[in-house]
Amino acid sequence: MTSIATAITPQGHQNTSSQDNIKQEFVAVNNMAFGEDHCKAVDPPLELSITTSVITILLTIITLPGNLFICVAMAKDPNKNLRTSFNYLLLNIAVSDLIIGTVTDPLVVYFHIREGLGYKVSSFVVPHMSFFIGCTASLLSIAMLAIERSIAANSNFHRRLTKNRVTIMSMVIWVFSVAFPCMYFKIGYLKMSFVFSILMLVVTSVIVMTFIRIFSNIRRNKVAPQTSEVDDSTAKMRLKRTECERRVTSIFRAILIFYTICSVPALIFIFIVNICSTCSCQLIHWSRDFIQLCVLINCCGNQFLYAWRMRCFTRAFKALVKQRVTKQEGSTAYFSNTAERS
Repeated sequence: MTSIATAITPQGHQNTSSQDNIKQEFVAVNNMAFGEDHCKAVDPPLELSITTSVITILLTIITLPGNLFICVAMAKDPNKNLRTSFNYLLLNIAVSDLIIGTVTDPLVVYFHIREGLGYKVSSFVVPHMSFFIGCTASLLSIAMLAIERSIAANSNFHRRLTKNRVTIMSMVIWVFSVAFPCMYFKIGYLKMSFVFSILMLVVTSVIVMTFIRIFSNIRRNKVAPQTSEVDDSTAKMRLKRTECERRVTSIFRAILIFYTICSVPALIFIFIVNICSTCSCQLIHWSRDFIQLCVLINCCGNQFLYAWRMRCFTRAFKALVKQRVTKQEGSTAYFSNTAERS
């Protein structure tokens, strides 16, 4: 098995003949049942292990530091303008992506490298749980972003979720995200991935319908500024705030579109590994790895859709770097003065 659904039991290189491999694959395909892993006795292609390892290494290099920087920026908030209800929900996405980048990605790399070296594999828990926890939290956070944007758009951007409500909802999201994947211990990885795909379909459908409603409200409420209002400071502030909220909504739209692009192939591969009874074990192995890669690519790309596009985040990043440089220069000057005095 090539996916994060595997752990290593070192048994050296397998010298199975091609005839035995074909026989095992034939038996596996004919015994295929829903959610059962009948291809674990069939070795995955070496090129698949290498490809998955290389891609995941690149994704880890991007996912881990980027989302860690976002979390640090939110925690320190150097310019005192990051702690809005929308940004708190973005923080949930950053934390879920950070879990994937810190736990899941490195373990995927480790096990695929060992797998490529010919070690036999057996089921394990930590990458599974981190994978499902991160995915569930990310999905529910996007759903909460849809609710937040819907409330703002319905009120013509005069109302939004309070920080206290967002905090409570975030706690609920993480409690559910930890509790929901626990059924994995009962039903296993493949069936759990199928259950998660159903949750993904339901929640994503609701999110898309909510976004359509948001977009229609924005178009309906869009009013061009009147000439008599140009010099009115209140009208200017209102228009500025409305434009800002529309930019925020466009960021949410980008997150939703990218999530959908990554999720649709993952759903197809999940259905293949769970339902397809005539698929070869080679296709099953490739599908398992592509499920992971689709999700890992989504976790890697999210940061570029919001943090690196929002001025409040980019200014916070610059301020943090500037503080770091200033602190280092101060330390260097202090030690230089101390050396001169001595």
